[in-house]
Amino acid sequence: MTDRSPLQNSRRDFFARTSDGLLGAALTHLLCDDFFGGSSAFAAKTDEPGPVPVFDLKPKKTHHPAQATSVIQLFMNGGPSQMDLFDPKPELGRLDGKPFPGNVEEIGNSNAQDIGVMMGGQYDFARHGESGMWMADILPHTSQMADDICLINSMWTDHPNHDNALYKIHSGRLFMGYPTLGAWTVYGLGSENQDLPAYVVLNDPLGPPKNGTRNWTSGFLPPVYQGTRFRPTGSPILNLKPQYEQPSAGHGFSTGIAEKARRNSPKRSTLLSGTRRSNRVLRSGSEDAVVGW
Repeated sequence: MTDRSPLQNSRRDFFARTSDGLLGAALTHLLCDDFFGGSSAFAAKTDEPGPVPVFDLKPKKTHHPAQATSVIQLFMNGGPSQMDLFDPKPELGRLDGKPFPGNVEEIGNSNAQDIGVMMGGQYDFARHGESGMWMADILPHTSQMADDICLINSMWTDHPNHDNALYKIHSGRLFMGYPTLGAWTVYGLGSENQDLPAYVVLNDPLGPPKNGTRNWTSGFLPPVYQGTRFRPTGSPILNLKPQYEQPSAGHGFSTGIAEKARRNSPKRSTLLSGTRRSNRVLRSGSEDAVVGW
């Protein structure tokens, strides 16, 4: 049997030879969570006053008692205009079929030729519920829930391009590089589950929207707050299941360490969860969560 030359070593060979260091780093992180409450117990000392900031997904204290357990944002790329659903524009209806009454370059169009004519609303509107919310007649079922919906009509933008419009609706800014709504939500509130992504993205099977992953970026916030994309076809998250049966030696080794620690220090019996939680949660726990989605 001949050994591979250094130039023939695969990526798998590299991680097999460096596994002790990687496992040690992972174990240190898990023990830090279990024994020190997630604090940076092994972090370098700093001269700056006050506690060292820790960016994690642990639940944060809120200003008011929480009434919602999750936030679900539905962004239908290419959906009907708000002017055809919730926001009637009488003046636009009067201009239907007529040329734009102003200078199109003032609203961001660089080409003033062949821009077409104005197009008014295509559906009839009526008020619904005690709130008197405007809705088009193509929403007969949604209109019955008018008093259970919070509709914001005060938002506006002055940029006509699709790319910038997506940055605006997801982050409130016209340009890339800023945290999105989901990232801010997780940053401010945290999550009750520390072992699974707190911000999950389910995109259309036909493909992601314009701007791709920038629609769920964490911007200048730490990457722990960015969205985790679930693939619409095949396995939602890659590499959850091993390609071959894993040997049981690692399980026996961690169990032996835990038993020894339990005998020597009964108060620190949580070592078992610290040494075994990685494989148990990230593999089987994630599989269960994916099935739930």
